[in-house]
Amino acid sequence: MHVPAWQEYVTSAQEIGVFESLKQRLVQLRFPIEAGISQTEAYKSATRKGVLLRDTAKSPGLVLEQPNKLQLIVHESLAGAIPVLIASQAPRLCVPSASSNKAQRTSCNS
Repeated sequence: MHVPAWQEYVTSAQEIGVFESLKQRLVQLRFPIEAGISQTEAYKSATRKGVLLRDTAKSPGLVLEQPNKLQLIVHESLAGAIPVLIASQAPRLCVPSASSNKAQRTSCNS
């Protein structure tokens, strides 16, 4: 079962922070969210072969607004222990508006 690995992530997170701990283990977090990223050679190399290309090492990867607010726990549930990642910052909600002006069609809360 993978739960012992997640318990190690929790221990590491207490020392270096949740996001840094997960970035060291989940290579997908070392890449930005952008169209076509999964088709790049760097992403394929990292996720399929476990090899990070030099370009990736210099990249900031996924950027979070408040990575220090992430929490990682292993929760005991009826189904057994499960890892839970908690992002305490509420996401921005973007709502389309009826405006005819393209620049004003979407409004987001802060």
